[in-house]
Amino acid sequence: MSMPQPKKQPSQSSNATERTHTQSSKKHVSDLIEDTISGTYSDLIDILSAKIEIAKLEVSEQLADIIANVVILIILLSGALYLSVSIAIFIGDLTGYPWLGYLIISGSIFTLVFILTKLKPDWLKSKIQTFILSSQTKYSRSLLEKHDSEKA
Repeated sequence: MSMPQPKKQPSQSSNATERTHTQSSKKHVSDLIEDTISGTYSDLIDILSAKIEIAKLEVSEQLADIIANVVILIILLSGALYLSVSIAIFIGDLTGYPWLGYLIISGSIFTLVFILTKLKPDWLKSKIQTFILSSQTKYSRSLLEKHDSEKA
């Protein structure tokens, strides 16, 4: 029969080495986790900042489009006003009664407004909505083209 051999006690130096190795690996893992979290946080902040800047640019471009359309509308309305006054004066000269030209033109405008608002509001609404959507689609396409050209 063989006698059981006594277990070897690890030396203190090997225990110290294992503890140091374990502590350094724990420290190394915690440093990696900390670096990963701080890097992820930093990347997230950068992404959010970029998205905010893109949103600002999109809003400013849309606002510029709206203002440009308003300016064009004001010019168009001014031209329509001068045209209607000119036609009213012309009709007044033809009839011999200046007030009659203005009455005919204003009556025509009110009739047109009545027809557009009472009889066909859905038609007008759909035309305006189509115009707005088409301008948004053009704007979205231009943004996509800019984005694609920046990637290339």
